[in-house]
Amino acid sequence: MTGFVPITPEEFKRSWEAKKNSGGHWVPDHSECNPDKVRAVFTKEVEQSNATAETRGLIIISVFCVPLLWYFLLDRLREISDAIFHRD
Repeated sequence: MTGFVPITPEEFKRSWEAKKNSGGHWVPDHSECNPDKVRAVFTKEVEQSNATAETRGLIIISVFCVPLLWYFLLDRLREISDAIFHRD
């Protein structure tokens, strides 16, 4: 045995109420919980998080990838202009 002592449902309810009313941790009363409001708040938080992630992604691309692409594009344009004007 691991040392657990079984308790009756009444003892569990008493200890749950004591913990709930102790002030140490807030335990929400599920009868007052509005699932539609919780879903709306969660959806809003997810959308804000996604918008932040998209913004960060665009910043990373613009900082690291655009200069690299610009360098290769200029290099190819130089090769094309050399081919057009017959330069070696």
